[in-house]
Amino acid sequence: MSGSSTSASDTTGGVSATGTGDTTGDVSATGTGNTAGGVCGDERLDPGEACDEGDANGDTAACTSTCAEAICGDALVWEGVEECDDANDVDDDECSNQCQLPWCGDGVVQREEMCDDANQDDSDACLSSCVSATCGDGEIWAGMEDCDDMGESMSCDADCSAATCGDGTVNAEAGEACDDANDVDDDECSNLCQLPLCGDGVVQGEEMCDDANQDDSDACLSSCVLATCGDGEIWAGKEDCDDMGESMSCDADCSPAACGDGTVNAEAGEACDDANDVDTDACPTTCQDAFCGDGFVHEGVEQCDGQGGCDDECNYNS
Repeated sequence: MSGSSTSASDTTGGVSATGTGDTTGDVSATGTGNTAGGVCGDERLDPGEACDEGDANGDTAACTSTCAEAICGDALVWEGVEECDDANDVDDDECSNQCQLPWCGDGVVQREEMCDDANQDDSDACLSSCVSATCGDGEIWAGMEDCDDMGESMSCDADCSAATCGDGTVNAEAGEACDDANDVDDDECSNLCQLPLCGDGVVQGEEMCDDANQDDSDACLSSCVLATCGDGEIWAGKEDCDDMGESMSCDADCSPAACGDGTVNAEAGEACDDANDVDTDACPTTCQDAFCGDGFVHEGVEQCDGQGGCDDECNYNS
């Protein structure tokens, strides 16, 4: 039976203005159906589309506005996943090949980094701060440095070797004044890494002696000069006194001043001293030169002296 213009029928082609049916081709103005073409954004996965999230599509989304799946390298920054996307395979520019911004520790040397070994080990050639290891950075470079105190210290030299007297490096922090790296103790630098010093126990430079003490009564003065009569110090067991020359109480030979000791001491008021107890010679026991009127008869010179009948010239009156 044939149908009227208002009747419905199944077709393989077109549909009337009032008819309905499934089609594989065109759809009339009032008809509905699935098409083989499709549109990106209709939430339908059509041929040629990798995805279609409808209104959720976008150039910062997992599904782009062209219905392609977001990937690193598509020049679109996938929000929440990528930090950048420069669509190139240059790994050391402003955007890495993983679509991440450069950062120290990513294994790629970028920007102002000197190195980047992608680890936090500060004992290797590249610090965790992406700076090349060097003596003075405060980190001990394994196999290259013994220590690193960011300069010399009590235990570490400025060259990052262990501080030791005799290593050839002067370390003031370790108390060294010099370091000539030898074992000669009487040169310009002692084996204790000190400059020559009177009192260090080593005879050096212009020193005559050095007994490493401050005792000025022994054979070596604290000034590193040999003890001698006249130095102002009493050498125990050798001198009785030492006034740096004769004085009222001390002879120039550092013995006690005494008339009759054989040493003329003008400071003690002596004019002579013949070390005897003879009062009739030229020097009586007063240690004054014999003279007429001294009460002593100067043998061979005077006949008398003060005795009765003796004139003023120490001769007897005839």
